[in-house]
Amino acid sequence: MKVDYNTFEGSEVQGFSEIVLSRGKVIIEDCEYVGKKGDGQFLKRSLYSLPYQKKQSYADSLMTK
Repeated sequence: MKVDYNTFEGSEVQGFSEIVLSRGKVIIEDCEYVGKKGDGQFLKRSLYSLPYQKKQSYADSLMTK
């Protein structure tokens, strides 16, 4: 599933992740990187994705005319 949001975005929590998985492989364990070189893939992204860009509302467009 490709999504650009996180259910916990904006939530304050205590603690940290002990294990991080990527595509079923453990890549971080006990705060140490245990993955192999080349396990990741760089995804070039803009500064803000579309859901977070402010869109001009109809009312705002009337005010600028």
